[in-house]
Amino acid sequence: APPALLPRSSRAPPALLPLLPSLSPAFSSLLAPDLPLLLARRSAPMRPSSPPRSLLHFVLGVAVVAAAAERIPCREEPLPPLVACPQGQSCPFEQVHISIGRWQAGAGWEMTVTWTSQALAAGQVPSVRVSERKETLTAPSGCVADFVGETTNYTYTSSGGPFYSPSTKFYVSPSIHHVVIGKLRPSKFYHYQVGVKQRKAIAAGNDQYRDTVFRFRTPPAPGQAPSAQLTGSEVMKIVVIGDLGQTIHSQHTMEKVESSLRASENSYAMSWIIGDLPYADGDGHRWDPWGRMMEPASASLPLMVLPGNHEIELDAQTAETFTAYRHRFRMPSQLPERTGPARGNDILYEGGASFYSFELGLVHFVCLNTYNTRGAMHDVSSDVQRKWLEEDLKAVDRRKTPFVVVGMHAPFYNSNRNHQGEAETELMKSWAEQILNRYSVDVVFAGHVHSYERNWGVATGGKLSSSAPSYINVGDGGNHEGLYDDWLPQPPYSAYRNGKFFGHGELSVFNASHMRWTWIPNPKQGEQEEDSVWIVRPVSSGSKQQQQQDTILTSGEEGRNPPSPMSAALPLTLLGFVLGAFAYVISKRVTREERGGGSSYEVSSAPLLKQSPADIEVKAESSSTRLMHDHTYA
Repeated sequence: APPALLPRSSRAPPALLPLLPSLSPAFSSLLAPDLPLLLARRSAPMRPSSPPRSLLHFVLGVAVVAAAAERIPCREEPLPPLVACPQGQSCPFEQVHISIGRWQAGAGWEMTVTWTSQALAAGQVPSVRVSERKETLTAPSGCVADFVGETTNYTYTSSGGPFYSPSTKFYVSPSIHHVVIGKLRPSKFYHYQVGVKQRKAIAAGNDQYRDTVFRFRTPPAPGQAPSAQLTGSEVMKIVVIGDLGQTIHSQHTMEKVESSLRASENSYAMSWIIGDLPYADGDGHRWDPWGRMMEPASASLPLMVLPGNHEIELDAQTAETFTAYRHRFRMPSQLPERTGPARGNDILYEGGASFYSFELGLVHFVCLNTYNTRGAMHDVSSDVQRKWLEEDLKAVDRRKTPFVVVGMHAPFYNSNRNHQGEAETELMKSWAEQILNRYSVDVVFAGHVHSYERNWGVATGGKLSSSAPSYINVGDGGNHEGLYDDWLPQPPYSAYRNGKFFGHGELSVFNASHMRWTWIPNPKQGEQEEDSVWIVRPVSSGSKQQQQQDTILTSGEEGRNPPSPMSAALPLTLLGFVLGAFAYVISKRVTREERGGGSSYEVSSAPLLKQSPADIEVKAESSSTRLMHDHTYA
């Protein structure tokens, strides 16, 4: 990556780069954790300046690296009172989940931490304490970053549904807290606690935090490859779930996700629920046990969501829609939220968490809302969503994020007998499909149909096309309505379908040309079946000028908690003195080479995007299929 795009904690003086290959891995990783990987890979060309001319310059350079290492605000503070939360019991601070926020070049990631509690006392604000090391949160005094945020709540009046009763007709939500934490480095582990604190204007003493210390890993930066060498030894995994609900099958699905996360914590970037979350279905109280069910995984693995039909939840008094969804989730929206009372079949929910996009690593993700329609027959679509989608896909830099993956709740292509020809789905398909085809979308995930089906690339009219998106339906998360195993005759575009098992899927991103999709049925359901496919994207590296403009990054140290920047400052300074003399000698030698016409150091510039299946050293199992996309781009 160009040095300007590296985290400040990973930068070293340009003059130091020629020396790093000759240093031991321990020294080079201590100086700048990401630089050994930067030098190991083949990246955009860059020519560093001459080595340092004096010991003083070198020591000052190392000191600058140490001083700039801390990315989040940090201050010493005493340990606040902690609230114990016994497992399986109600907790004052509960339903914790973390979501991906905005990426800001030069500043890093923002993430949103969400949880619920009883009403706050006067002067209290929701607070999240963050540190790179767990012990600094639990020690009597430690260096932590402290962020505060917003609190919201809502009421809901039900008009019916399978869980409706007079006692559940009226619902008042707990206080829902959203706190944005920022200046987080990509692909790094952080620890946090949730709680409340007093505003500065009021005397302290009522600060209180949950005793549980949660741990999460920030996602790769946009354009950041999972592995420096792109060998496939490291991947970025996305968990995809549809129509989850809160049954014993839903619990099995989430237990499987938790187990996978514990076994390979470094690989997972997020979980993505493609609509129909808790199936509250007329009982607003059901959102709370669903939030508790999700916490074990979603407090550590970022949770991203999009709305389904079960999130509409028309309020019988106000005619508002998506009320619980809008209050409980904060997604990285590009447009301000706009909503209003439903009028007949008119449903207004635009911006906010209704439809949005974000980028992780080599993938541009798009979330759409199928249920943003007007008209007596739901036959008028949202021009705002249509125009936004066109502009969003037009702006994607395919050299930076070569894959584009879209999520929506209702599938455009479905060979199950259920949910055929629905008005909202057909309306959205009439305008969205041509946009998805025009901008070479790779995969479209959907739910709604309670079964699993993977389709080949499908163009308009159901025609097979390797250049069209592949439609994958994962509506088998575990909801109370059960599985759909009643199928129409299998059309040519349907590659695999299964309505016998609940489960979820994983999208594994290996490099700029290879992703792998795997469907994972739940355990404890008898015979285990699995479907998997390679999604391969031939690429064109474009002109030499375009290659030089590529901003694909590589990750830093994978698989371990990064050292505390402040604890590393002293060793870095001492190391500067030790290596200073060596640097001075080298500078004299290089100066003589330059005078004699010797070549200076340069990183080679082989394009990253030309990766073959052999490069990632994988073998497709006999049950797997390789799905080739013919999209090319400059």
